[in-house]
Amino acid sequence: METCKEMVSSGFGYAIIPDIVLNESEDMYRLQLRTKHGEPILRKSWMIYRKESLHISLIKAFVDFIKELKLM
Repeated sequence: METCKEMVSSGFGYAIIPDIVLNESEDMYRLQLRTKHGEPILRKSWMIYRKESLHISLIKAFVDFIKELKLM
C-alpha cells in the first residue's frame, strides 16, 4: 500500500486503496466508490483468533468490542 501511495504522490497514476491507509494530512484527492444507485461500496473485514485465546481478558475484551460494533 505504501508503495502504491508513493507512486500516486509522484504522479504515476491512480489507485483504489482503503481509506484507512491514508492520513488526513496527505494531500490526495479522495473519492468514495459508490454503486450506480449511489450506495457506498463496502468490503467485509475478518478477524481470526483461537477460541482458547478468549481466556485472556484483554483479547476477550477486544473481540467483544469488535462484535458490539457489528464489524464481524
